[in-house]
Amino acid sequence: MLYGPKPGAKKSGTAQLPEARELEVRVRMGSGMDVLDDMLELIKVYSRHQHYEDAERHCRQAVQITEEALGKESDTLLPILHEQAKALTGLRRKVEADKVKERAKQIRAQLK
Repeated sequence: MLYGPKPGAKKSGTAQLPEARELEVRVRMGSGMDVLDDMLELIKVYSRHQHYEDAERHCRQAVQITEEALGKESDTLLPILHEQAKALTGLRRKVEADKVKERAKQIRAQLK
């Protein structure tokens, strides 16, 4: 299979991940930039448990929040983009993962 989750990857949802439940609630209750730390931690939990669809979905939300608040070239995007590339790789979406990695590389180059 070229696309989609890895064979044997776990299905999405927090029911199986007690450590994700509290973070999900905090993310839902938060707003703006205040929620980014919790969102990034939640993304890492999902990736660690191979819930790549959930991780990537939250990455997209975190990117949008960051871009709206700080701009599209903010270094705050770097850890989010790193996690997004990992999630996309886990979903076997290599072309998209490579684009995200390239974007992160361009942001890093601007910081020098």
